[in-house]
Amino acid sequence: MEKLEKEIKILNHIFSNSLHPTLSDLTKQLKQNQTELAVAMETIEDLKAEKDHWHSRYQTATQDFEKGKQETFKLQCECQDVTSQLAHQTDYCANMGVACCTLLWRVSRSEESIQLLLAGNKVDNFLSLVTGTLESFMTTFKDDWPSTNTQEFQFIMALAGTITNIAASAYGRDFLMLKEQGRHLVDIFFEVLKQAPNSGQCSKLKNLILMCLYNISINQKGLQQVSSKPGLVSLLVWIIQDEKMAENRQHSLHLIQSLLCDDSNISIRHQANETISAHFLQHLANEKDKEIREIALELMCDLHLTGVVTDTK
Repeated sequence: MEKLEKEIKILNHIFSNSLHPTLSDLTKQLKQNQTELAVAMETIEDLKAEKDHWHSRYQTATQDFEKGKQETFKLQCECQDVTSQLAHQTDYCANMGVACCTLLWRVSRSEESIQLLLAGNKVDNFLSLVTGTLESFMTTFKDDWPSTNTQEFQFIMALAGTITNIAASAYGRDFLMLKEQGRHLVDIFFEVLKQAPNSGQCSKLKNLILMCLYNISINQKGLQQVSSKPGLVSLLVWIIQDEKMAENRQHSLHLIQSLLCDDSNISIRHQANETISAHFLQHLANEKDKEIREIALELMCDLHLTGVVTDTK
């Protein structure tokens, strides 16, 4: 028994020494795992909170996006309504402008009406309006002039017709030449003649401008203003040669006659000498149009008397 007890004590001692380190290590490992688990749980909580935060932001952004879509759609509808209203108002204003200017064109045929129109305090604004409109018209339709039945063209015709009627009056053309805006308008008319093609859609506008320039040239100050334009005689000869409308060719010849009335204007006479030949005038003298023939013969006599044309071949 004693031997057995001793062996049991020895075995207990051996087991106690062999198991104690393993249990101690396991205890330490357990504590470490618990610590790491606590950290992991804390990290999970942080990530969950961050996930909830971003989910909340996502929901807010989604709501804002949907709200933005609705507002955008509403704005698009409002923009379409405004665009439609603007187009309607633009069309209305264009129609009203054409109607008013056409009526003004007709009213300005009367000498008395011209004096009443020019007596107002809005004449400078009107002349500036005509000048700006013509400049804008030429810039917009430089390469593709609109047809004569468009509102834009009818508006320009009415404005040019009104100025032409004003220039047909002695009081009116003198008034235009006393105004800086009136003199600038003559320059713009000259540019229109240069840029507008000699075609049917522009012939009526050129007809008004040529009449206006001729009427202005009757005035001494107007003659100086018109004749100061370089290349004017060449431009008029080009219109005479290329224009299909007989009336425009007649007006061009009349304007050349008017320009040559100023014997002191050496520049115009030099232009005529360089541009107008006896052959050119002889060709016009054989035209079918009676008035062109008569003007050409008159011009031929005038130029021979002044020594501008000497070639009779």
